[in-house]
Amino acid sequence: MEELEDSGKRAKALESKPEIEEEMKEYVEAFAILSSQRSVGMGPNPISLTDILSYLQIYGATCIEEFMYHILSMDSTFLVKLSEKREREKPNGSSGSKQ
Repeated sequence: MEELEDSGKRAKALESKPEIEEEMKEYVEAFAILSSQRSVGMGPNPISLTDILSYLQIYGATCIEEFMYHILSMDSTFLVKLSEKREREKPNGSSGSKQ
């Protein structure tokens, strides 16, 4: 990464990085922490309410109702997008289940 920085070039992935509005940074940072703690079975599971409660006890939140809304919305979107990505990456004709 330093080599890229020294050359004056930017990583292609950073060129399309979305700007995060200031009022959303609290939620994005919390989501990153909570998402890294999610359990995994056949795939990632939703962020648990227990983990969200633990986060709130440690860090607090400006507004708990808004916090819950944003975290649960981001988590739902994350899981849907991940599922869609996995479907696209399946070999043609593969249903993903054994018969």
